[in-house]
Amino acid sequence: MYIKRDGMIVKDDYLFIPMDTGNRDYKEYLEWQSKNPPIEEYVLPVPPKTVFTSLEFRDLFTISEQLSIREAQLVDMEVGLVYDMMLSAQNINISDPRTVQGIDLLVSKGLITNERRNEILQEVV
Repeated sequence: MYIKRDGMIVKDDYLFIPMDTGNRDYKEYLEWQSKNPPIEEYVLPVPPKTVFTSLEFRDLFTISEQLSIREAQLVDMEVGLVYDMMLSAQNINISDPRTVQGIDLLVSKGLITNERRNEILQEVV
């Protein structure tokens, strides 16, 4: 029936109740509170982050991995294509099959481990 959000009391019809003893809804809340356990602060859930800018995505890799990928892209055209896409994309979605395929290529070339692949492709909360 009631929740606390941002330090305020909210009634089930999304009415914010001012903490004023002269307010009828606040008096009703106080009566309800005297007969019920205390309510906890409601915190809006934060959706996991799956979309990154090119710079944010690059920062998911260690410096050593970045250097290895950079060096490999100079001589390996497949790695070069993945590297170019990582740099040119405005946003990179880690659940996009193209992203997963690119990361899997880096694993197959020995530039990152499978464990690091899973860490990089993990949703960030």
